[in-house]
Formats: sequence, structure tokens, C-alpha cells
Amino acid sequence: MVEELTQESFDRKVVLSGKPAVIKIWAPWCGPCRAYAPIFEEFATECGDDYLCAQVDIDVAADIASTYGIISIPTTLFFKDGVHVASEVGLLSKDELVRKSKELI
Repeated sequence: MVEELTQESFDRKVVLSGKPAVIKIWAPWCGPCRAYAPIFEEFATECGDDYLCAQVDIDVAADIASTYGIISIPTTLFFKDGVHVASEVGLLSKDELVRKSKELI
């Protein structure tokens, strides 16, 4: 299961920890987000030792969406050493997630 982050846990686990992170921004009412869920879950299961793989519900943590300029969901954020290095809007395949993670992080 992919860990759900709040504003408080996001700062602690993503920004301050420094571990490479791949974060899915989503909402329960978003159809494409629900379609993306099993893809992201599979990626997290296979790559979770290398990256923090987690998700943020924008209805619960709207400040994160504002901070990172999220205007469409799903959006995947990539972090290296606690710094946001890239965003990808829309559904990504597992292969795209792996490739993008290796390129950026």
C-alpha cells in the first residue's frame, strides 16, 4: 500500500529526510487518479527500497498543491535531496515512472 502523506508528514518525510521521493498528487473523486492508482502501486512495490513512494490527497493537503503549482491531477512529483526536481502531469506507465525516476533522482 502506498503511504498517504499529510502536510506535516510531507515536510518531514520528503523535504527534510533527503531520501529520493516519487510522490503522486491525487484526489478520490478524480477518475484518472483512480486509474493511475494500480500503476503507481506496482511501481512503489518494485522500487520502494530505492525511493520514498507516497501520495498526497489534494483535498486534505491543499497547501502542497499550491506550493508545487499543481493545477491538474494526477501529477507526479520527483524529489532529490529534499528538493523538487520535476513534475509530470497525467498518467504515467510503470516504465515511464522507472525511467523518469532514474533520470532525475
